[in-house]
Amino acid sequence: MPFKSLVYRACLSFLVMCCFLGAGQTHAQESCRADFFFTYLDSTTVHFYNNSTEYDTCTWSYGQGELVRKTYNSITVDLPSGSGTMCLAILDEAGCTDTLCLDIYPGAPGEVCTITDCVWPGDANGDWRANHFDILHIGMGYGQQGPPRAYYPVPDDSLAWRPSQAEDWSNWVGVVNYKHLDCDGNGMINADDLAAVAKNYRPDQQYVLEDAPEAPPVELVLDETVFFLDPEAIDDSVVVTGNIFLGRSDMPVENIYGLALSVLYDTTFVRNGTARLEYLSNSFFGNEDPLLDFSYNLDNRFSTGRTDYALTRTKRIGSSGYGAVATFSLVIEGDIIGGREFNDINVRMEKIKAVDSLGREIPLNLVNDELTVFVVSDDITSTRAPQSETSFALFPNPAEGSVFLRVSEADWSLVEVFDVHGRRVLREPVRNQLQTLDVASLPGGTYLVRAWKKDGSWSSQVLLKQ
Repeated sequence: MPFKSLVYRACLSFLVMCCFLGAGQTHAQESCRADFFFTYLDSTTVHFYNNSTEYDTCTWSYGQGELVRKTYNSITVDLPSGSGTMCLAILDEAGCTDTLCLDIYPGAPGEVCTITDCVWPGDANGDWRANHFDILHIGMGYGQQGPPRAYYPVPDDSLAWRPSQAEDWSNWVGVVNYKHLDCDGNGMINADDLAAVAKNYRPDQQYVLEDAPEAPPVELVLDETVFFLDPEAIDDSVVVTGNIFLGRSDMPVENIYGLALSVLYDTTFVRNGTARLEYLSNSFFGNEDPLLDFSYNLDNRFSTGRTDYALTRTKRIGSSGYGAVATFSLVIEGDIIGGREFNDINVRMEKIKAVDSLGREIPLNLVNDELTVFVVSDDITSTRAPQSETSFALFPNPAEGSVFLRVSEADWSLVEVFDVHGRRVLREPVRNQLQTLDVASLPGGTYLVRAWKKDGSWSSQVLLKQ
């Protein structure tokens, strides 16, 4: 018998003896034994599990409490003060009776989480939260079977976010027992357990990828970051797409088993719920059957522009290589942008965690952690003279080796140039009212030039490089 169970039995035996000697309520027999434990559903509502053996009928006594729900082997009671006394009396056909009385309060010896390592449905890694990081643990134990949970705090909802008693399995991921990976409590670790993660989702706010500049890179690359809106179009929305890349040819990722990350974005112009991260099936990560792929959008429920993503292999064998492993997309609403000429939407990646086939964390180097998407009104052409309030001009446009920046006032402080992937490729102070920007080393394409004033305001123009 596990040590915790022995301790638990010792505590209950002591309480039984106290009840017998003090109040004369307990009459123990060898053939039947009253036993129960409990968990708090909130500050006053307590759920009691009947764990008795060899009985036919039972009676609960709870004094000042009010009955909320009762089933064959459990009872839920509202205790107005949040504490009290509960007694359970059992009887079998042979006439054996036994009664157990416990004082009920948070942290009491009979509370389930003081007896055992409680399971919270959806928390597979033991941090008392359900989120995308838990998918990595589910992948580690995928396909394993163990004892199903016998009791649920909310009998008609096995996924309710309540502490649940569960028997230990024989396997562990580090210090976490496999019973936690069985998020729905049915005795099998599989894709069905992801439903508990989604239902009880609580985004992680703490994890930060440690800086590892010598490690394989991880990068979000957008296909385009400069978009032109046609104000006359029926649907003037913009779809931003890109890929998540891991490693490179001279620095591949070795023995990777699972990956979790978050992509954040401005919500002002983004259509709620449209951000998507999906597995790229031809990636080096492999097409292991099954491969768990989980995406959770926080836009509506948490009013946060963020999508969490996780993918994991399931057969305890890692993969090595480099390249794109997942696609990213979101929709920018043109009608929200309205008549503004230039708008920028920041996109960044964070909270990245990779593990190998033994569950050990793999160091990664995050590059291009913040990108900028520029949305430009289509009636502002690259050759049109700037409006008077803009007060700066670029010429020639299109440009070749150099482009001139002309400003009409002395309060301009900084100029930046971004490529179509949102990466800043040039940044320098504004020194004169007419100065040269060296773009000779930049490949041909579309660029966005943004000039900043000393008061923090800015203006943008599109530059074409031949």
